[in-house]
Amino acid sequence: MKLSSNAILSLEILTAHKLRTALSVVGIVVGVAAVVLMVSAGQGAQKQILDRIQGMGTNLIVVSAGRSSIIAGRQRQMDIVRTLLLTDAQAIAKECPSVALAAPAVSKKLSVRWGDQDAITTVVGMSAEGFPVRNITISAGRAFEPEESRATKRVAILGPTAAANLFGTSDPVGQPIRIGKVPFEIIGVAAHSAPDPPPNTS
Repeated sequence: MKLSSNAILSLEILTAHKLRTALSVVGIVVGVAAVVLMVSAGQGAQKQILDRIQGMGTNLIVVSAGRSSIIAGRQRQMDIVRTLLLTDAQAIAKECPSVALAAPAVSKKLSVRWGDQDAITTVVGMSAEGFPVRNITISAGRAFEPEESRATKRVAILGPTAAANLFGTSDPVGQPIRIGKVPFEIIGVAAHSAPDPPPNTS
């Protein structure tokens, strides 16, 4: 009886102050909606970051050439210097038992041209080992072969965006392109565009 009496009394109070009740309900609804939106936005950002990390490889470590200097007692990163060599990647793979694969790579913004089509894109030069390291798969054609990397043959694999910009719906495999002023033959198209490595990485 006491519980039902309290419920009836509460309803009488709420109905007696309709404007105050409506404002309270609106405040509660807005507060709950704000919390739900914030949680959803946080989960969405977390998923996007995790997807990006998984796209790069969850066990990927990038080693960049660089130098640092002590300024006012603090270590400051200076301009990137070109000190890493192909032999450094080989030494890492040989001397570090925890490293499954080591893939040297270098990237730079360059012009890529096919016929009268031209696009400015990030060009990544890397060895055949770079594809499994960065979880890059091939949708058309084939990947680099180790012999081509050792012989530094002028073959190229386009990312999906560059392939669409230059060739549209045409098949680019086997077509000649120019990267900068150097001619290359397209041997494949990547199915997944992984984040570009920083310059001079191994």
